[in-house]
Amino acid sequence: MQRPERKLNRHRNIDYSLPGFYFTTICAVNMIEWFGKIIDDKIILNKHGQLANYLWLNIPRFYKNIELDEFMIMPNHIHGIIRITDACGTAYETAGTTAGTTVGTEQCSVPTVPHTVPHTVPHAGHTIHALGKNYGTISKIVKSFKNEFTNYIRKKCNNYEFQWQRSFYDEIIRDEAALNAIRGYIKNNPTNWRKDRNNLTKT
Repeated sequence: MQRPERKLNRHRNIDYSLPGFYFTTICAVNMIEWFGKIIDDKIILNKHGQLANYLWLNIPRFYKNIELDEFMIMPNHIHGIIRITDACGTAYETAGTTAGTTVGTEQCSVPTVPHTVPHTVPHAGHTIHALGKNYGTISKIVKSFKNEFTNYIRKKCNNYEFQWQRSFYDEIIRDEAALNAIRGYIKNNPTNWRKDRNNLTKT
């Protein structure tokens, strides 16, 4: 599947705090490979990649009614599905769809990511803060994640060269077929790295 073109703003008239599944892609400026390398079709994370992995996994600790689905740290970008739930953790209406249309079942409502923390990464996520359920929750989560990562590597790694690309790609996942397709796309990203548009060294 093709990754959506970059947008500097979210979709107009869509409340990004509504329950549903959201596909996000966050990129480093100039597609520099800050997070690791693809070796034998697998991502080998360096210390920056391990930190990004740790901070991503900790997002639900600081935001109410947030679950993580499939995600992947790539050499120069991050793909992740974020789910906004209600307090009961059931299946929900997809953001932006008509009433009665739902995304997810009991089979796909469980996060697919193990909540583990690499031993090589210190506790760095303590300043990611819950901002409540209001307009633009997805944007606020991404902004907080990006800021926390940047602040940490500047203060602890003395790295002032790293920059995130402005804004992020997003897609509102509207049905279970799309959800499963995007999950597959994320899982297969390392295998498809040789032809990935973000791979500046591809031949």
